[in-house]
Amino acid sequence: MPSAGGEADLAVKGLIDFLKSVPLFQKLSSDSLEALVGRCVLQRFEVGETVLEENVEGGALYLVFSGEVEVSKLGDKGQYVLFNRLNSMDYFGEMSIMTGEATAARITAATPCEIIVISREDFDEILSRYPEIYQHLAITLSSRLRHT
Repeated sequence: MPSAGGEADLAVKGLIDFLKSVPLFQKLSSDSLEALVGRCVLQRFEVGETVLEENVEGGALYLVFSGEVEVSKLGDKGQYVLFNRLNSMDYFGEMSIMTGEATAARITAATPCEIIVISREDFDEILSRYPEIYQHLAITLSSRLRHT
């Protein structure tokens, strides 16, 4: 039976492997990814739980580690309208942490899911050390704006 330390080491390795597979972080070194994992918070959500509200201050980048979330916006008739689904390796919250504006959509768990949360401060530090990440963010932002 593995020790608690061994299980923690496996969890860290799993998060590092996951982040390596996310296009946004593929250029980061293993040491940088390990440092980043130390700042990540893993949150679990059940079906229907709100992960992030629309029109609130965005203070983090969110990565879907497992499961699926729904992206919706409040429509003209006062009901939320679904306009996208995000799965493992997708991320959200980048628009508000880049612009400082309120979040543009509500994110709800469509399945049981695990979300990695990286605070604005930690993400800003990553961007200052790896400015090439801006290029990937710009492509993602442009694509999302075209589809809204």
